[in-house]
Amino acid sequence: MSVTMVLGVAAASAGLCGSDAARERTASFTWPPRRAAHLVALAAMAAAGPLVVDVLADSHLQTEVIVRDAVGLVGLAGVGAVLAGGSFGWCFPFGATVLANVPIEADSDALRVLTWLVQPADSAAAMTTALVFAAVGVIGYAAWGPRPA
Repeated sequence: MSVTMVLGVAAASAGLCGSDAARERTASFTWPPRRAAHLVALAAMAAAGPLVVDVLADSHLQTEVIVRDAVGLVGLAGVGAVLAGGSFGWCFPFGATVLANVPIEADSDALRVLTWLVQPADSAAAMTTALVFAAVGVIGYAAWGPRPA
């Protein structure tokens, strides 16, 4: 499920970079609310696909996990756009997905944070990690925008 979601987030994260930096600096309206809304809409779209599959196929996916993963991955895409630019913003959510799907035998709090995408719905560490990524991503992307190319 997280692989499908990260593919949608990765494809859409290319739209997080503006085509003209001068236009963003001289715009007559403020960009931060629009940037934040862009990430919120992206999170809704990332969660919509798996939620529709869950309803139509009766696959018993946990809604909390779908929403948590979508919000966290989009937050990572926002962090990626700020730090690496929109063209490479996909690397952060993709890296988190790869890391979460590496089979590791240890059981610790640090491991639960690293593998937050594959943790069960009742995992407080996974929910906290996703919410921190979402908050940092939305605030950072809304405040500073994408890194110039």
